[in-house]
Amino acid sequence: MKLDDGHVYILNDVDDNTGKSDYYKIGMVSKERTVEDRIQRDHQVGNPRLIVDIHSFHSEAPFFVERHLHKHFAGFRVRREWFRLTDKQLADVKKEAADYDSIIGPMVANARAFSLATSNGNTISLDATNETRIKQISSELKNLSYRIYEIDYKTNIIKEFLKLETAKRKGGIEGITKVTVKGAGSPSFKAPKFRDSSPANKMIYDSFCTKKSISGPFKIEGVNTKAKTFPKLHEDEKAAKAKYTADKATNDNVVDGVVSRTKTLEDKHKEYLDLVMEKEEVNVEITLRELEIKKLCGYNDGIDDICKWVRKENLSFDATAFKNKHPEIVEDPQYHSASNPSVAIGVIASRDYV
Repeated sequence: MKLDDGHVYILNDVDDNTGKSDYYKIGMVSKERTVEDRIQRDHQVGNPRLIVDIHSFHSEAPFFVERHLHKHFAGFRVRREWFRLTDKQLADVKKEAADYDSIIGPMVANARAFSLATSNGNTISLDATNETRIKQISSELKNLSYRIYEIDYKTNIIKEFLKLETAKRKGGIEGITKVTVKGAGSPSFKAPKFRDSSPANKMIYDSFCTKKSISGPFKIEGVNTKAKTFPKLHEDEKAAKAKYTADKATNDNVVDGVVSRTKTLEDKHKEYLDLVMEKEEVNVEITLRELEIKKLCGYNDGIDDICKWVRKENLSFDATAFKNKHPEIVEDPQYHSASNPSVAIGVIASRDYV
């Protein structure tokens, strides 16, 4: 999705009595949907004010343009993707969007073309013109990757703490955690169960593995593992997970009720969300640097001592085609099973209580 084209938009809400407000939503929508569809299906529902598109444009890099605008105009942010802007500030947003799109758009379009093709099995060496710059970018990528490791450890530790503090209450911690309780549900067709039932059925299954895609991980050479880079955080995370697992919420022990917020819980929530937001920003910085190296790598498998980027064609199971061809198998109860009952505790992605 990060490399997909689409649209960047600026939305405004309009009151029937007072007219337009000075609140604007800066967002994006992928190429599969229009801005109007995004408004009607996602933003207008449940909103008594009219949501209108006041400015939108096609972009080769909507994900990056949106993230750049959010960071560049963070001082005017009200909540998440909503900003409070004067007419002059709104004009500045539009200009900044166009200027940045003209820079990042071609970079993303180039990388997208390379990512949609299999690599050729060759590796290349850096020439003198690119060596210093690319090695510097590679070093920056390593450091950014280590920061992601650290953020992941810290957010996981906080999340396990908040899950434990939820105390098996179905209502979660007020404004901080959300509890989702799912039963087993009705049995339904499971393709792996059919595939594994006999060699003959595996052959049938394999004949429907026709959905093609091209993918492969991009890896910078010389990046250490998470545990080796942050051994203490690694152990702290293991301890936090073990502590929750020893007293985890299950379908059999969850009870009605809500846990009231405390200052300690609010501080942990803020720390968690600050880390999540930082991770988004760091990931953007990582992707921007990867784009430069990917452009140089092109259709090759990698660059000596810098990166590996092996892209291969993959075939996945076409469930729709299988169902159309073999409805009798899909309806056969011997290949059905129910999902396991579960309790999931998630951290709410905003501090609406502030």
